[in-house]
Amino acid sequence: MAAIARRNLADYPNVQIAETTFEKWPGQDPPFDLIFCAQAWHWVDPNSWKARIPALLGAHGALAVFWNSAKEVFHEGQAAYAKHAPENFTDRGLVPSFEETVEEMATPLREIFGDVEVTRWPWSRRYTPEEYIALVATYSDHSTVPEPQRTRLYNALADTVRDMGGIVEREYEAVLIMAASAASNAGGRT
Repeated sequence: MAAIARRNLADYPNVQIAETTFEKWPGQDPPFDLIFCAQAWHWVDPNSWKARIPALLGAHGALAVFWNSAKEVFHEGQAAYAKHAPENFTDRGLVPSFEETVEEMATPLREIFGDVEVTRWPWSRRYTPEEYIALVATYSDHSTVPEPQRTRLYNALADTVRDMGGIVEREYEAVLIMAASAASNAGGRT
C-alpha cells in the first residue's frame, strides 16, 4: 500500500509516507491541521494516542476517525459458525451492538477533546455466495480459523446464502467521528 500511495501521490512534494506504526512514528513539526485514521483506529494503542494526538494537532487541528461496519452479525449464518468454528466464534451473538461500538469509539475522544461530531451514512451491499465468502475471507477472525475447518465454515456460509435465494444483503454504516483540538472547540479555529 505504501508503494501505491507513493506512486499516486508523486505529484505532491509535501506528502511523506512513513512505513511504521503510530506508536513508533517519531512525529514531526509543525503541528498538523488534520490527523485521520481509516478502518484501523481499534489497532492504535489508546495510551499512545491520548498523549500524542493532542500535541501533534496543536491549537487548531482536528482528528478524523472513520470506518465502515456491518450493522449486525450475519444472523442466518450463526448455525454455520456454531457447527464449524465454535471455539473461534463462541460469543458471536454477544458482540456489542452497532450503537455501542460507535459510542465506544466516541467516548475516549470526548474525554480528550470535549465535543465530537459523529456523522453516519447508511449503505448496503448484496452478495452472491462467492462474493460473500471473498468478503469474510478478508476478516482476521475468519482467516485465522485453521484449515480444513475454515474451508468447511466458508462452504457452510456459502450454502446459507444459496438457501436464502443466492443473495444476501448486508447493511452497513460509514461512520466519521471528528474531534477538534481544545482551541478549535472554543471557537479559535479560523
